[in-house]
Amino acid sequence: MFVLFLALLSRDVAQAARNGTGIVKTVLAKTAVSQNRTQMHFLPPADGLHPKHVVFPGSPAGTFPTHYSFQEPEGSILPQQLSPNTGPSTPILGNTMSSTGKSATGLNGVFLLLHACQYTSDDWFALPEEVYMVHELLSRGFLVVAPDAILQPAGCWFPDSDTGPLMHSFGLFRRAFGLEHLPLYAVGASSGGVMLSSLVAHGMSFVGTMFIVSPGGARHAWPGTFAKQNHPRTAFVLMPPDIFGVKEDIMGAVEALKHNGVPVVTFEVKPKPIHSLIARAEAMRIDKNVMRLMVDEISNLGFGQQQSMSGPTGSLYLRPTYAQGAYLTLVRHFSLTPVQGKALWEELRVIEGTHSPTAEYFSESIDFLLTGRYSTKKLLPEKTSMKSGGVTGNKNVTLSSSNMTKGHRLFLQQRVDSAARLQP
Repeated sequence: MFVLFLALLSRDVAQAARNGTGIVKTVLAKTAVSQNRTQMHFLPPADGLHPKHVVFPGSPAGTFPTHYSFQEPEGSILPQQLSPNTGPSTPILGNTMSSTGKSATGLNGVFLLLHACQYTSDDWFALPEEVYMVHELLSRGFLVVAPDAILQPAGCWFPDSDTGPLMHSFGLFRRAFGLEHLPLYAVGASSGGVMLSSLVAHGMSFVGTMFIVSPGGARHAWPGTFAKQNHPRTAFVLMPPDIFGVKEDIMGAVEALKHNGVPVVTFEVKPKPIHSLIARAEAMRIDKNVMRLMVDEISNLGFGQQQSMSGPTGSLYLRPTYAQGAYLTLVRHFSLTPVQGKALWEELRVIEGTHSPTAEYFSESIDFLLTGRYSTKKLLPEKTSMKSGGVTGNKNVTLSSSNMTKGHRLFLQQRVDSAARLQP
């Protein structure tokens, strides 16, 4: 029910994103799933990111083709290298690859990234929130791999249908690239978190899991897979007004994990002033002067309201549930590329603080998954290159300045400033 609601709510941005970068070719047998992929368009990756693309079958019979976008950190070596010109429209067919028996080197582990409804695997490498997360993981020496939803590409995950094919295809992915010996972690955003819980329930072994605006499999008083005694260490990032990632459901999951002695941490994300969009403009690939006009427009048209909360005096915040209306107003009045439009759509939801993938508290959550602790210190980007093997020397964030745009460095600064203000 909630997944259907989110899919309907997001159909406008899906339509906007269809005006962009080319039609994806069919990559395996012409199943209903691969036919859906021929209608998909993808956003170009952010500066400094160069994802590769591969398709593995989701069954021994070769059905349920599953598309993966992935990137390894600098200094790591995979036993099989893809051609640098592989893209979402020309992915390598994984059924033409076989295991070499060799292991990948220079990696600290693998992060499986599961997208939200109306997102694709490529969005992890294109949109501001996701790009921040990917840079963070690459800087720590992790390979990042993002599959597309199988039953409904560019839509929601459907665990009843997608779990088996994803487990099969991801097993092939890990064997082909020599990753089976490495620790496996996962991040699920919204619908992706529900899918992540299903993978845990069906026996996929993770060292740590992170749920962003998602209750996973928990509903009401039922904790679902979080009641498992061997559930991996878990971090939740939630938005209190969320009607999908309901706080009460998440806290029920937290209590179940604590009861079984499983380490767990939660972070709450608060709304942001409308004018904070200006500082995020470069990460959205939108000119700051244009963003100032956008901020003025939605502020003057009554989309904002004063809130009695911490923040600059006199700041306006988006009214709850008004992000979609603000988005539709702005795309009618401003000419935006597909990537700008979808980034704006996402960032309006982030500042609204109701339901959206968010990179806030991502650093702290990853610290917790890796060490059982999280830092409350300000984490600032250092102008240093990655060490040998792409591995940073400490658990705080060290981002390669050569791989990050100025916009994303500012985006990181705003993230840690916001986290410092809102740390519970």
